[in-house]
Amino acid sequence: MTRRKQAIPSQKSPSPKEIAAQEEPPVLPVSKERPVAKRSAEIAHFKAEFFEGPLPPPDTLAEYDRICPGAASRILAMAESQSKHRQELESRVVQSNCRSQDRGPVLGFVLALAVIALGGYLILHGKELSGLVALIGALTAVVIPFVYGKRAQRQELEEKRRELVPRADEKGWDYSLPERSSDGEP
Repeated sequence: MTRRKQAIPSQKSPSPKEIAAQEEPPVLPVSKERPVAKRSAEIAHFKAEFFEGPLPPPDTLAEYDRICPGAASRILAMAESQSKHRQELESRVVQSNCRSQDRGPVLGFVLALAVIALGGYLILHGKELSGLVALIGALTAVVIPFVYGKRAQRQELEEKRRELVPRADEKGWDYSLPERSSDGEP
């Protein structure tokens, strides 16, 4: 038979070894007056603001200027400088692309003329087969990119049109123009 041990409240708390040696956990005497447990809660409020673009909102800009006088004008100058730099880079890229697009066809034409001249030279000097191959190769090199380029351009325009204007059968909308009557009224 096991005996229950009753712990007598003392000023000294039992050590972990003493607690482990006991068969059952200690039973504390029940008091009629139990202290009421008090609960407290803390409420934290977090606020986050985000902005997108080169400049913060006006109230934030004013706060920067309040903390550090002149900061708002420096931030504005920095944004203006960055904007000017970006615009200059974009302008250079556009000009470079335009030059490349202008040079490509010119260099291709010059190369095709040189190969055609070479083919003519070969034909005139008794190398008919080599000259004919050079002529056909040059003409093929000029014609194929032109034909496929036009086809690709047409397909791209058609895709853009589809993106901008939904097809009538998809939405059930009618994009056709009303027919005019003989008197010119719709």
